[in-house]
Amino acid sequence: MRECFEKQLDGDTTLELSLTFQQRAKSRGKAMASDAQEVAWFLARGQVMKDGEVLVANNGQHIKII
Repeated sequence: MRECFEKQLDGDTTLELSLTFQQRAKSRGKAMASDAQEVAWFLARGQVMKDGEVLVANNGQHIKII
């Protein structure tokens, strides 16, 4: 499982993570990425992920939110 602790506005991505609005509004959660591996995110409370933003995983991968 990939763990993400930060996000950025854009960047080169290799994976996509399709989230509903309800999932994007949560500061913590889990979902399947486009490669069928699980991604968990742990962001500061009150942050909402927007379409096109990028999560940075602990292994250095960048995952685009769609």
